[in-house]
Amino acid sequence: MYEFTNLEFRERVAILTLSNPKKKNAINFQMMDEMHNALDQIEANKEIRSLLIWGGGDVFCVGMDITRGRTGEVVSPTDNVVARKLHTLYNRIEKLPMPVIAAVEGYALGGGFELALACDIRLFSENAKVGLPELNIGTIPCGGGTQRLPRIVGAGKAKELIFTCDRIDAAEAYNLGVANKVVPSSDLFNEAVSLAERLAKKAPLAIGMAKHAVDAGLEVDLQTGLMLESRNSSLLRQTADYTEGVAAFVQKREPEFQGK
Repeated sequence: MYEFTNLEFRERVAILTLSNPKKKNAINFQMMDEMHNALDQIEANKEIRSLLIWGGGDVFCVGMDITRGRTGEVVSPTDNVVARKLHTLYNRIEKLPMPVIAAVEGYALGGGFELALACDIRLFSENAKVGLPELNIGTIPCGGGTQRLPRIVGAGKAKELIFTCDRIDAAEAYNLGVANKVVPSSDLFNEAVSLAERLAKKAPLAIGMAKHAVDAGLEVDLQTGLMLESRNSSLLRQTADYTEGVAAFVQKREPEFQGK
């Protein structure tokens, strides 16, 4: 238990809850440190095979808190230390060798939206609203928004959303491919946990290799991506999990993957 986050383990699923309700889960430096500590625990626990991140209530995260924890020291939104810390944290989340699900309830703005964009799958409640409002205060998104958003929605739409600072609702987010699924608010957490549990049953090495192939493939040409896919597939066919998966298929039973 930390001050601004909470980490819970449910069998093979980790649930990381943002907990700064007085500031609508605004991110401060201490919260980022706590999230790194949580990721340390998740990576050290070999039983954990999926991660769910959510806001714990009626809001996901409204972005960066421009005061440094308890000190009250004001941080300029253009201070490079903010960008560096956000990039380090979100890159780490993005590169986890397990599926990461964001359950977005209410507002996900600025750094909060960028946190959701760093996750693999995003479930939205019907009342979710997301946006990048940084240009309204004379700066730009610095938590990966200018890079991850256009990779999802295309450069033109990303520029429109960044330039106008418009907030989009769950329906538009789904149409743009930002949200994988939209569910009633009352169902959001349970739907997200159910998906995390479902993914946790998959072969962990295979899901990690698939994630790597997709993410790395987006950065290279098609033929290089296909070579990467082939290499990962070949490596997986040498694992005990592959042997177990084939045996379970032949025997018409559920496989018991060990991550080996």
